[in-house]
Amino acid sequence: AGTPIQIITATTGIGTATLFTFNGAARLGCVGAAITPKFANSKILITGFVHGFINSSSAQCGLGLELVSHPTTTFDDGSSVASATQLFAHEDTLFLNGAQLMGNMSFQYEHSPGSTATIHYSVAVSENNLYAAGTSQINWSNGTTGGRSKIVLTEVAQ
Repeated sequence: AGTPIQIITATTGIGTATLFTFNGAARLGCVGAAITPKFANSKILITGFVHGFINSSSAQCGLGLELVSHPTTTFDDGSSVASATQLFAHEDTLFLNGAQLMGNMSFQYEHSPGSTATIHYSVAVSENNLYAAGTSQINWSNGTTGGRSKIVLTEVAQ
């Protein structure tokens, strides 16, 4: 069992504005943070949640998350993660068969960077390729209240 060395947290969303709207297999970064491991053999535990909203009239739509890394960029503003390294592939986390659905999609990953160089971890969102009949939003807001997304990076010494 390892010992926690450091914890880094980050949040997106201000509660009064939607972060971004998208359709299809977009691969857009929605929350992320950077960490500089103290030890090369440490593991990084990446946990948190992404606030998602799907509006698909009466069709089916699914949202999924993936974990990416980049040496210099945190993708947390709806920008494409195409230039990042995919660490964990898209996994479906929220599915709608109806009109509207809103909720938090939780995630948990473990990564061994093998280095003490700074690494930027980002969670990206896409609609499911087969069920992309909706308009989806991250950190939905009605202008007064709304969702936020959070990531926690915990370095664990081995």
